[in-house]
Amino acid sequence: MNQTKWLTAASWAVAAICLAGFLAFGYATELDRRQHAIRPDDGCLAYAPPPAVTLVLIDRTDPLQGDQPRRWRAALDSEVARLPAGGVLLIGAIGPSTPAEMSLVRLCKPLAGRGVRAVQLQEAFSDRLDAIERDLRRSPAASRSAILGTIVTGASDPAFLIRTSGPRRILVISDLLENDEPASVYRRGGLSLPDGAGAPLAGATIRFAVLHNLRDGRLQTRQLIDAWTRWAAGPAGAQAVEADAAWLGYRADARGGGR
Repeated sequence: MNQTKWLTAASWAVAAICLAGFLAFGYATELDRRQHAIRPDDGCLAYAPPPAVTLVLIDRTDPLQGDQPRRWRAALDSEVARLPAGGVLLIGAIGPSTPAEMSLVRLCKPLAGRGVRAVQLQEAFSDRLDAIERDLRRSPAASRSAILGTIVTGASDPAFLIRTSGPRRILVISDLLENDEPASVYRRGGLSLPDGAGAPLAGATIRFAVLHNLRDGRLQTRQLIDAWTRWAAGPAGAQAVEADAAWLGYRADARGGGR
């Protein structure tokens, strides 16, 4: 009798273990599916938060000229390569005035795959970047350039502050020749970036990809770029700061110091 009870209890225990294993496997499978499921229309993750968010701010106050298109695309492509699949890419414009709110193009980096839909999403992603580059080549020249205000506005945009499981980055592709009062580099005394508190870039890494301005290159000094990196790492509160002005022989590491 005792042996029968023991066998029954053992059978129930085995059944319970098998059921628990089945449920755990099903939960793990569903969790994995949700983490990788994408929306068919845009390729963005359907359920999980994006693994990273990158905001790209493109200076549209001058048309791309000379070597600028190549350097512009190289800066963008290197940032896209850093962005993990499923990450969100936000693209906004630096214009002649500080925007009250950003108008952002939202793209998701396609997941790797060779299926028809995966290839279509990858091609659509590349086509959008190509279209933005073509449009930049035709941008009319503007008399002003509100770089500082656009960075601050973009960093506080809800689209950039969405929940993410990974890093937030900001890429600024510009000549950094701020021309909006009171910070304008063209004013007497030169560039004047704010030194007050506020930390608009807190929690984000910012990278300055500096384009050579063929008209006012004399103002693009190492001191100018240092001023931007000091502002970003200091009062702006960036987690890390990077800068690259290859034509000037200038690079800055994540501590914001030029070398």
